[in-house]
Amino acid sequence: MNFLVVIYWIKRKIWQIKNVIGWLPIIWNQYDFDYVYAIKVFRYQLSKTAKFLESDKSCGISAKEKSKKIRTTIKLMDKLYDEDGVEYFDVMEEMYGKYEVQFKNNEVIKVWDKKYTKEELAKIDEVEGEAIKMSYEAENNMHKLLWVMIEKDIREWWD
Repeated sequence: MNFLVVIYWIKRKIWQIKNVIGWLPIIWNQYDFDYVYAIKVFRYQLSKTAKFLESDKSCGISAKEKSKKIRTTIKLMDKLYDEDGVEYFDVMEEMYGKYEVQFKNNEVIKVWDKKYTKEELAKIDEVEGEAIKMSYEAENNMHKLLWVMIEKDIREWWD
């Protein structure tokens, strides 16, 4: 066997071992009951691709621009799937103060720090319902945007 082939084989095995070790935390925390775990696997692989495109090993045309697009996609994935998405809780807290959720007689009750009348609580519930609706719409729009971006660019994300 040629000396260079042996060296290549050894370097390849070292890379494969490092690769498996890098994947262990992702695999270890992987479950089959929720699509978010598949998203995390995909996100991790995109991150590895972006890192390679940013490295000196990359020799492709416009690798840095491709990496930027991947990083933007990852940021959107993080915002959407790490439950940092469009939230209404902060807005409601800013407008009406903090509340605690309690369960009494199989019913969910919000106990506000501030005292409100029944009419005010009805108005708060109405505002919250609209905020939830807007939050879901914004989240759906982010979801559509993410997958349009991926569909448009993914075939270019290689070296």
